[in-house]
Amino acid sequence: MNMLRISEIADSRREYLRHDTNIWKHGYFNRENGGYLLVEKDRIRQGNINKQEKEKYEKEYNMCRILAQNGYKVEYLKVTEGSFDIYLNGIPVDLKKTVKP
Repeated sequence: MNMLRISEIADSRREYLRHDTNIWKHGYFNRENGGYLLVEKDRIRQGNINKQEKEKYEKEYNMCRILAQNGYKVEYLKVTEGSFDIYLNGIPVDLKKTVKP
């Protein structure tokens, strides 16, 4: 691994750790590519409201973790009406899972 790439991963790790642990759960960090997953603690609480919300949370969390494993910086946000689900490398994104027919 070249020095520039090591520096980028170190920068990503600092960015990941900089998030306030009173608000965010540090969910995952990939030391090979700098991808990470942060989960807003209010989102975790919302996922524990009932069985349906728990299933939705787990599905979305798994999608976010796959993105982080592949080098993306993911911030999984609390549910807010009219808002989006995550920041993906700083870009607001809604999560949608499609199923092959």
